[in-house]
Amino acid sequence: MMVLRRGYQEDAYAVQELLRACGMEAEIDPCNCLLADEEGMIVGLGRLEYGEDVPYLRPIAIAPAHQHRGVGRRLLEALLTNLDELRVVSRGNALGFYSGLGFEPMGWDSVHATYRQECAECPELPVCGPMPMRYQAGGD
Repeated sequence: MMVLRRGYQEDAYAVQELLRACGMEAEIDPCNCLLADEEGMIVGLGRLEYGEDVPYLRPIAIAPAHQHRGVGRRLLEALLTNLDELRVVSRGNALGFYSGLGFEPMGWDSVHATYRQECAECPELPVCGPMPMRYQAGGD
């Protein structure tokens, strides 16, 4: 059975392994993450980061063997619980995932400058096809 829980420092190795398995090279503090734990194995994570007081999903990662099983949806729905707005830069084929949860495309001018610069400098930009998106509670 999968449970969602806050991360602990003891989860640091498992979090890094999950990120590597998802092709992400980021060092993040597990204590700032919401984790999907399935019988002691970390199968997903979501983390909020704030840019100019606006929350961004940075990152969401689901173990490849657990993708398309609702793990990402459960994580994202839990993270959205008390938010009026959430932004994300959708990458690769994730556009449908975010659209299905009520996210809508927005202009790059609405993306925090640091995150815009990260995308502009990323060597995978042509393959990634990033799309900035926004979720607003109530669909405003």
